[in-house]
Amino acid sequence: MKAKENFNLLTTRFLSGEMNEMEKDRFLNWVERDENRKNEFETMKNIWDSMSKQTSKPWDSKLAWNHLRGRLEADSLVPVETYSSRPLWRQTYRLAAGVALLAAVAVLIQWLVLPNRHATVGQQYSAVYRSMSVDLADGSRVYLNKGSVISLHKDYPEVRCLNLSGEAYFDVMANPSKPFEITLKHARVEVKGTRFNLKESPDQEKVEIFVESGKVAFGIKGAGEPIMLTEGDFASSNGKTAFKSELQNLNFLSWHSKEFVFVNEPVAAVLAELANAYHATIVLESKDKEELRITSEYKDQSLNAILETICTLYQLKLVESDGSYVLISPE
Repeated sequence: MKAKENFNLLTTRFLSGEMNEMEKDRFLNWVERDENRKNEFETMKNIWDSMSKQTSKPWDSKLAWNHLRGRLEADSLVPVETYSSRPLWRQTYRLAAGVALLAAVAVLIQWLVLPNRHATVGQQYSAVYRSMSVDLADGSRVYLNKGSVISLHKDYPEVRCLNLSGEAYFDVMANPSKPFEITLKHARVEVKGTRFNLKESPDQEKVEIFVESGKVAFGIKGAGEPIMLTEGDFASSNGKTAFKSELQNLNFLSWHSKEFVFVNEPVAAVLAELANAYHATIVLESKDKEELRITSEYKDQSLNAILETICTLYQLKLVESDGSYVLISPE
């Protein structure tokens, strides 16, 4: 019970902006180490964010608190007196209100995710601060890269359709009678049971897809016939046409698999790939080392372990500060 209260308290401090940058990084790393903790945090974050989306005004914790309280009281999920009448942001009552808020959110989550209740709520998932996995009602699983969002059809899983913005790896449960459809701004994907990675560029004009297993129909939304992709196929689109090509990036799936293959790659390029996969800041202060080459493979290793290996190889020193990694030449 105490562990749960501690989690609620820390999550409240994070969501209400009470943590400094170092505390935020430590908290997120702690959350990341436990899958259940990670999923609970992401779910609570989505519920918290949904409070602000129902108003056109800028986000603030006071508005979210009042809105959440109103929804809970209106649905009779908790009695009114369980809430503190003091504002969440006031230091004197912040900790007590934090525990109450997260407890209330937990109740709200249970209400929202139960079948036959508020069908349109809880069907958008956002990987705000870290990559996250989402288990869908039909048995499919989606791994969202940081900054990516999926929005499910209101009748999912009867209608297996969703929208994607960003990048995600899909492990789709086979169901021949109900195709699984994904819509992006300019592209569309249809599958029946497969594993593949789908990536949309930040400007939403370019889409890339790599199929690990199964069959995928990939094409431009509302334009012509799709192309069929099978295991090992890579294709992309530019908003007007979709076409097959060779996969040049050996680490296209590394953000998800944490498996890396580098063949005669410059150190600077390797560090950039690692920074992208682990969502970290990595700085190489020794500019004379940037063009040195690396040929190596890494599998299921932590970022620290990989960086320590590189430092040993090139006689560098690894310094970690506020969630950033700096590689420097020893004095």
